[in-house]
Amino acid sequence: MSFSCQRELFFDVLPSQGSLKDSVGNCLPKTIAGTYSAATPTTDSNFIKVAIAVTRAGAYTISTDTVNGYWFLATGSFADTGLQEVKLQAKGTPASEGLNVFTASYNGTSCLISITVSSDQGGIAQFTLQGAPDTCAPFTIRGSYIKDYSMNGLNTVTVSVNASVGGTYSISTNEVNGYKFFSNGTIAAGVQDVILQSIGTPLNAGTDVFTVTAGNSACSFSISVTEPVIVTGTDYFPLTTNSYWTYDDKMIQGDTIKRVISDSILTNGNLYHIMHETDNYNQDIASAYRKTGNEYFQYGPVDTLTASMKYVPGVLGDIKFLKQNLISGDTWTSAEYTGTLFSGQPVWLQYNFICAESNTAITVGNHSFINVYHIVVLPQVRSSTLNPYNSTSEEIDLYYARGVGLVYLKYVRDNFTKRELALRYWQVY
Repeated sequence: MSFSCQRELFFDVLPSQGSLKDSVGNCLPKTIAGTYSAATPTTDSNFIKVAIAVTRAGAYTISTDTVNGYWFLATGSFADTGLQEVKLQAKGTPASEGLNVFTASYNGTSCLISITVSSDQGGIAQFTLQGAPDTCAPFTIRGSYIKDYSMNGLNTVTVSVNASVGGTYSISTNEVNGYKFFSNGTIAAGVQDVILQSIGTPLNAGTDVFTVTAGNSACSFSISVTEPVIVTGTDYFPLTTNSYWTYDDKMIQGDTIKRVISDSILTNGNLYHIMHETDNYNQDIASAYRKTGNEYFQYGPVDTLTASMKYVPGVLGDIKFLKQNLISGDTWTSAEYTGTLFSGQPVWLQYNFICAESNTAITVGNHSFINVYHIVVLPQVRSSTLNPYNSTSEEIDLYYARGVGLVYLKYVRDNFTKRELALRYWQVY
């Protein structure tokens, strides 16, 4: 794995400084947005805006503690000093009704923020489903629907409702092919989206038509259930000679990427398998990989997983990029690498790896994979051992299927997708 179009940056890695309070110790203004209801997951509309008196620009993390099953978080960077407003996004689901008091913390200062969670015993909403009585319009399907693979929190359908009176609601579908969708909670008056959660396990492949029912209103949507890919191997990154993988390059229409394990080489006392990556322009990139125990390593330029910088001269080393037997939430950090930029500026580099999901499923093109690891890679840099590591604003999402290898890759920098690969076909020997 490597990323081109590298750029040289000068890093301001110092953290910001400031306070949640004014000069006399009073908490600065704050705003609470959204409706908070028991057993209703928070959404993008649930957030807190706090004012910060910034005395030094730089990176920040502002968070609250977890109360009643939910919390608030914001990360970013202040470009200027002075009074700045920050939006803390809600995470989680309020478990029960009542008054929740959060402690927001930043740079050694803290303030209390109170939020009232309502009961779901209020008035009943009056609304209609958009698109009724025909196809729900609009509707959005998320997640992979695979025969014999149980539904999870990633399998949802979003429908739109128009409420004339806000209040509590209950929406459900019929059960089709072993699974169904439902949602309940509180909505306000007006047009808005409602996320339907899933439950059950698809029993057969094919097209399933669901009817969404809410009072006297109904609409429908269809979901395609696919057969899972059957594999015999257990490696999440196979390294057997002559194995190959062909990917569609989603950023360059018509381009394909082919990777082949061709031979092996002994380096620094370790045996590495050589993978050649070629594209439609016959550009050839060779990478060296090895598996030791349950851990996978890539040997080569250590800046290969970031486009934010490039060492001059190049620095070679091992990157531990994957493990077997992961569970969701597992994390590890690469070794620390040191080198200089073209300008001669020294830069320290490391990668944070997060196993976001250890047993998920994904449909890529015409193939559905189960037993998939979702790995997130976050490059970090600093310009001195006295400074903390700072994000490069890059994120790499990698999906590895057991017995197959890498099936999907998405690389994002500064919130823009820069590279996306989707597996088309493969052969593992």
